[in-house]
Amino acid sequence: MALTRLANFRVVALRGVGTTPVERWRDEEANDCWLRHLRLPHADAMCIYTFDNELAASGSLQWQQIEEEGADFLEALQSLSQTKELRDCPIVLVAHSLGGVILKRALCAAHAQNSRFDTLLRSIAGIILISCPHSQSDAPPMWACIPLILKTYWQSKLKYTITKELTTGLAGDCVSFKQAYNQTLLLSLYETAETRTAGVFGPKTVIIDEGLGKTEMAHESSRGVKADHDGTCRIRDGTYELRAVSDFVLSCIAKAQEKGNPEMQDVTNRCNVHHYDLIDPYLSQASLLATISKMNLLLVSVLEVEEPVKQRASQQRLVSTSSALSDFSVEKNDPRLPCHVIPLSRNFGFFGRKSVLETLDQALIPSSLVADDDRGVRLRTFAICGPGGMGKTQIATEFVYRHKKDFDAILWVQADEPSKIAHDFSNIAITLGLVTVNSVEARDRVLTRDLVLGWLANPLKSYKHLDHQDAGEASCLVIFDNVDDADILDDYWPMNSSASVISLESFDQSEATDFLLKLTRWGKEADEKASGKEIVEVLGGLPLAITQMAGIITRNDLSFTEFLSMYGKESAHAQLFKAQVGQLKSRTQYDHTIASVWALDGLEDGAASLLGVLSMLDPDGIPEYILEPDSDGSQWEGFPQDKMAYSQARTELWKSSLISRDRGAKKIFVHLLIQDAARASTSDERFDLAFNFTLCLLSWAWPYEDFGFGNEQFSILSSNFSDTVPFLDMAQSVCTQLQKTNAPVKGDTMLNDQFDDLLRRFHHHRGELCLHINQPKMSLSSYNIFIEMVRAKTGDKVQGKDQSLGVAWNELGCAHLQNDAPFDAEECFKKSIDALGTVQGATKISTSMALINLAFAYYFENRLQDASITFRDALNDRELEYGLNDRTSTGKLLLGCGNVKAAQGLLEESFALHQRCLLHYKSTVGSNHHRTGDGCVKVSDHYVRLLQFDSALYEQERSSITEKWLIWSRSLLDQALKIYGEHKHFIPEKARAKFRRAKLLKLLDRVSDSEKDHRQAFELFRQVRPHNPKPIKELVNSDFDNAIMFWSR
Repeated sequence: MALTRLANFRVVALRGVGTTPVERWRDEEANDCWLRHLRLPHADAMCIYTFDNELAASGSLQWQQIEEEGADFLEALQSLSQTKELRDCPIVLVAHSLGGVILKRALCAAHAQNSRFDTLLRSIAGIILISCPHSQSDAPPMWACIPLILKTYWQSKLKYTITKELTTGLAGDCVSFKQAYNQTLLLSLYETAETRTAGVFGPKTVIIDEGLGKTEMAHESSRGVKADHDGTCRIRDGTYELRAVSDFVLSCIAKAQEKGNPEMQDVTNRCNVHHYDLIDPYLSQASLLATISKMNLLLVSVLEVEEPVKQRASQQRLVSTSSALSDFSVEKNDPRLPCHVIPLSRNFGFFGRKSVLETLDQALIPSSLVADDDRGVRLRTFAICGPGGMGKTQIATEFVYRHKKDFDAILWVQADEPSKIAHDFSNIAITLGLVTVNSVEARDRVLTRDLVLGWLANPLKSYKHLDHQDAGEASCLVIFDNVDDADILDDYWPMNSSASVISLESFDQSEATDFLLKLTRWGKEADEKASGKEIVEVLGGLPLAITQMAGIITRNDLSFTEFLSMYGKESAHAQLFKAQVGQLKSRTQYDHTIASVWALDGLEDGAASLLGVLSMLDPDGIPEYILEPDSDGSQWEGFPQDKMAYSQARTELWKSSLISRDRGAKKIFVHLLIQDAARASTSDERFDLAFNFTLCLLSWAWPYEDFGFGNEQFSILSSNFSDTVPFLDMAQSVCTQLQKTNAPVKGDTMLNDQFDDLLRRFHHHRGELCLHINQPKMSLSSYNIFIEMVRAKTGDKVQGKDQSLGVAWNELGCAHLQNDAPFDAEECFKKSIDALGTVQGATKISTSMALINLAFAYYFENRLQDASITFRDALNDRELEYGLNDRTSTGKLLLGCGNVKAAQGLLEESFALHQRCLLHYKSTVGSNHHRTGDGCVKVSDHYVRLLQFDSALYEQERSSITEKWLIWSRSLLDQALKIYGEHKHFIPEKARAKFRRAKLLKLLDRVSDSEKDHRQAFELFRQVRPHNPKPIKELVNSDFDNAIMFWSR
């Protein structure tokens, strides 16, 4: 990893893991990094270099990663110290958070090889550690700060564990570091403010306190910083902390001069500087400035230094192709700004809440943010809390529209369900321009989430600025609306935020009365005003209830007095307003007063029926094309029969303040309370009618496709895949019971056919799911039932365009193959090809999927020539239809064909096919899909083979090409393990990748790491093959391959 020059300043800085990058080590009032504002003469003539680490990028932190990052950092420092212009020039090292463990590892390694790194070691003038953990104890509790940092700043729910190997290494480096660098000047800064470590309103703790932040070295100076863990690196200009750092750097330069550093001595000679004794690091700033004042020439005459980069050129095609294969980075596109994602239209009837809006202004408007001693300036969080109907969303909407010009990006997220958050983050990534619409990246919910969070953590207006230019930061506002469970925000919450909360209260009587008067435009007379006060009093000042009652008054053209008279005496209606409606048909936790039900009284049939349908749908942006009448569909009596009637019903609901509408997007919004009130006030019979008609509307808008290949696919990325089977079981049970209780009259088979079709789909889906979650026996059982049900419907002959019979035979063949019965599978695949080939309008592509699976069957029967020919025929068919390197489901064909070529000894052809397979997966399903992980493992196998076979090359000090093979192989396996993660249904794949990595680590002489991976692979293998008698030392690649879905082996 190369060092990147940030500005002209001789400092090398390391960021932490997931914490603020060095270029953003500044407060909101500063335009650039505080390192450039140190109180030094001509400080702007110095050079600053940064080093980005990749610790824990695979989702875990291991000692081996620290060793590798330390080695990379040391090599980069060595290259810097040997640059002609900077040789012997003093270097000050700065590290924040876990960047400190990389720095210590690098320096300990340098000290162990003193003769090689002598020039570098003599150049180190001082070290600054900011919130870096330090302990000479290897007890895991002493290092509990590490998983806390990873969980907080990697925004992950993974449970990071601290191994004994890791703590032993960390403690060992702390001991060695103190022994080797005890005479080096050291400044340690630690935090004194608490950090929020879990969720938006989670607990707070001081992560690196004085005890953990100090080293107790001989020349250590330490300071507490009144900031949380991430805030300690964002030192404010003009503060005591910045003066302390300035003093320290001056001490380092003075000591470097005293030690006879050639560069500094040359300046001394030219400037006629007197000789000084060793300067104590605790001297005052005035004394230090006096000492250093003669050194201006050095600081001014710094040469422009090109960034040290190791250039290794290779003309071999293997190198360039492999680099693309192992690169899983995502190109950063410049954001499209301004970007305002606001689903709600402005409510021009918004009223009151002046104090709340003023509080929001002070907390959130960029120009009003002022750093405070406790937290500094960072992402500010403001939570508006209160019961339903208080107007929380309306306040947020009004604030957004008032300050649209103040923010470059306003991002609104519906946050009542995880799926809606993921969907909105994906939409934001597309709207911001971070990914392209309809691209593979746009469909990857994990990637889009990380891209949006990454941009929010460092919201640059452009990534294409020159290094010496400031790209400028965008001002951002993110709204999470309808948050009932704050825990679901953990994976989506922007880091480094500080939270404030405001609890909404009902309107007071004066404000509530004014609100009612504004909505109704009544009450000019004194009697009417008094009646208005009486109305808002019984409504409890609740804004939504006032809005609803105003709708009744306006709709019925009532005066306030008439309204009160209509609903009885004061004592009666007050009691009714306080009465609670039960939770019948309610999906929220809100209680409903009679007021929320009264608002629905008097609606015309069309409006009442439309509201009944709206109450069944998700309230956040209901597309109107679902609701508009379909002349070809059956109707629900009372529901608007044509577009004119629909428009009138919608207008009535809007005038009654029961819905709002985005005219541009043609979407309707309904408050949850109104939905619940509509459901609660309807009879069971009408509820069933509304529910069934809503299902009809959805079916007309989103019709079922004919059963066949390509439309029965399931995405298992980042989902609880195995949890789906119980839902299928429940749905099947419901369907079976309905079939029994709703037996049609004799001769009426339509309903029974629908039940049969549903039951067939249940068995098909269960069979497919069980294939993916490594339950092959259950899959075989489900597909056996499925094929019999299909044959009972169609016989053994295809009917028209119906692919059911061909699909059924193909799926049954897959289940047989996964149950190690390739000959049974072969018979099924041949029947599938015959059936699909006779479908009306069939082409060669119609039988392609079954043909590919037949080739796999031949392969597992060891009929390699037949398998090779069949794969070739299938590939030729697809290339003729889709072209070379198509973006359809060709990946598993390439993988299987590559396996056959390897078995035939045609290793280069196999390698080329597996490379093509991996590139295909990356371009179609993305870098985080389990199929891509399978491709990573296959290509990694080839690199290991090349390493083993080309032993002469391996022994010649690991030539550059061999080093690349090692790096690429390890990178591919790490990516595969990152993809598989903690998903239970990927245990076989994870076991295989662990086993492969253990073998690779052994080649690298990492015996301890190899044994650890080997042991973990064996434990995972036992979970999926508990009856396999082989001991751990006898397991081979094929044992792990056989536990995996056949098309991924």
